[in-house]
Amino acid sequence: MKQELVCPACESPDAIPSFRATDRFLGTTSRTFQLYRCRSCDVVFIFPTPSNQDLSSFYPSGYCWADDDPLNRRGVRARKRLEDIYRRFVLQDHIQFILRTVRRLQGESRPIDLLDIGCSSGTLLHELSRRGIPVCGLDISEEAVTYAREVYRLECEVGDLEHFPWKDRTFSIITLFHVLEHVANPRAFLGSVRKRLRTGGVLIVQVPNLRSWQFRCLGRRWHGLDVPRHLVNFPETALKDLLGRSGFQVLRQKRFSLRDDAAALLSSLFPVLDPKGRSVRERSETARAKSSGLSEMFLDFAYFSLLLPAVPLALCDSLAGHGATIMIEAQSL
Repeated sequence: MKQELVCPACESPDAIPSFRATDRFLGTTSRTFQLYRCRSCDVVFIFPTPSNQDLSSFYPSGYCWADDDPLNRRGVRARKRLEDIYRRFVLQDHIQFILRTVRRLQGESRPIDLLDIGCSSGTLLHELSRRGIPVCGLDISEEAVTYAREVYRLECEVGDLEHFPWKDRTFSIITLFHVLEHVANPRAFLGSVRKRLRTGGVLIVQVPNLRSWQFRCLGRRWHGLDVPRHLVNFPETALKDLLGRSGFQVLRQKRFSLRDDAAALLSSLFPVLDPKGRSVRERSETARAKSSGLSEMFLDFAYFSLLLPAVPLALCDSLAGHGATIMIEAQSL
């Protein structure tokens, strides 16, 4: 069936070609994809939308972080330990954002339980559970969910909102960290999310910000686009409008992420240093034969040496209102 060219966010048919791009970061395909810009809301999206079969191939083994090494190399194992420490540290501003929501709901004497959709290997949920918050996670990656269960002992399931494993269960908080941009029909997706929230429940959503200075300067080279995995790319205003049309009231927003903003800048400028990209590439037999723990640690050192000066640059973007990500708390109406 031929796809109809309409904006996936506002459903306007008034969209024009913006630019073409390929998989610059993971190299899962050599195909070039056309991105369109909606003239009504400025959302940028891939059209035609890749098939489900194609989308599956764009998420290779290693896309979800896990503390493993097929060859059991000592240097790589040490690197993974350091990477785990770093991940826990940079998640602290996500955690503080969530804790503010938790404290508000507790002050209203509401029950607290949290579902993280797209939970990956469960690091965020583990950190929240250590603070006494009842949590569970949902992800399409069996590899990631297995890690979250076996290492962190979390209640996590493989599935999606269409095949929801908890039947009629609802939650007081649902989090979507870098999930919505991967969804072909974000309005329908948010409608399904809302059904899983209790009355007055809270959605916390984070996406790359198309109005960021990073995108304005880097264009198609910006890591926040992550073609072809990011199907829909939102400016802040379009995301807020979409939430409103989907039955949510925006309560607050945050335009800086310690984990994501500086990393997006660095991965845009030096994609060969991107840790996720290297994790995916080293899963291949050819890369395993060529790589060593020492060489990977050298690349890590180069990455983090450049990341430190990128943080204040990303913070300046945020303070000016043009941060690389936007995080929003919205209440179900």
